[in-house]
Amino acid sequence: MGRRKRKRPQGRQRRPGNRQPKKVIYIFCEGEETEPQYFRALKNKLSIAPRLARVQVVEGKRQGDPRRLRLAAQKILEQERDIVIDQSWLIYDCEPQDRQRYNLGREEFQKANPFNKAVSFPAFEIWLLLHYEMPKDAKAGTPRKAKDLLKTYLPDFDKNHVPFDKIDAKREIAKTRARKLWADAMGNTIYPASIATVVFRLVEELEALGTT
Repeated sequence: MGRRKRKRPQGRQRRPGNRQPKKVIYIFCEGEETEPQYFRALKNKLSIAPRLARVQVVEGKRQGDPRRLRLAAQKILEQERDIVIDQSWLIYDCEPQDRQRYNLGREEFQKANPFNKAVSFPAFEIWLLLHYEMPKDAKAGTPRKAKDLLKTYLPDFDKNHVPFDKIDAKREIAKTRARKLWADAMGNTIYPASIATVVFRLVEELEALGTT
């Protein structure tokens, strides 16, 4: 007597196996040029499928309130309810010299909500600069100083042109430096120090999605 075949259950199901389903990540950028350019280039370099990571520029939110970025991102996510999103990241800057913005940034970073924060102090350029050196407060403690120091390594750098391939060749050392810088900032009584970035955490999440 032959073995009775089992009926397959109806509906879409994942095939059994050891492979875990990959995450879907949304990235919301406060900056309209440098940050989106960088993350879109990184997605391409890592061969991440478009459905797994989306870079969304939140227009007109550069006025200095990270809460506005979060609220705008929430509205966008509400329109994407048919998509299962594992992580949502906010990309923004905070300057310790701008006390109101700095306090809002610190408040947003510490707040428990669905968003992950890839905040940089004082600017996103700190993450790019870490590909070349471990910057000091006196040399890179303001956005202007950070950008000017970065241009000593990348003379053609501009917010409209991010030479990604030159920068990305040093990604591993940048992550190592960023971890140390953030650990030092967390141990600082003035939390965080004037120079720090958490962008490396988002980069590592994207690396896990990639195929290269």
